[in-house]
Amino acid sequence: MSQSSANLLDNLAREIGEALGRLGLPPERMEQAVRDAVRPVLERMDLVTREEFEQQRQALEETQRRLQALEAKLGMTPAQGGSEHHFQQEPLETDPGDPSSDYDPNEPRK
Repeated sequence: MSQSSANLLDNLAREIGEALGRLGLPPERMEQAVRDAVRPVLERMDLVTREEFEQQRQALEETQRRLQALEAKLGMTPAQGGSEHHFQQEPLETDPGDPSSDYDPNEPRK
């Protein structure tokens, strides 16, 4: 568990302990019991702090900007409706050896 998660747990346990202490229970004992009960739950949740989240979000945005710049440089465009990318293609000229073309092999080539 990260240091900030531990601080969150400590603060939560202290506040709950104080609230239960107002009911006549010893705050130290309740605080420890709450901490012991909540710790496994928080550890399973795999929480991150707002700061960690913002750092990852900024890194992702920068990576997306760099990817878009590279795609533009390579002449790639996103496919419609998907995440695949395709190179922009120039129209191809008809292959004179293609039997489906109008090319006549008996005519001299130009």
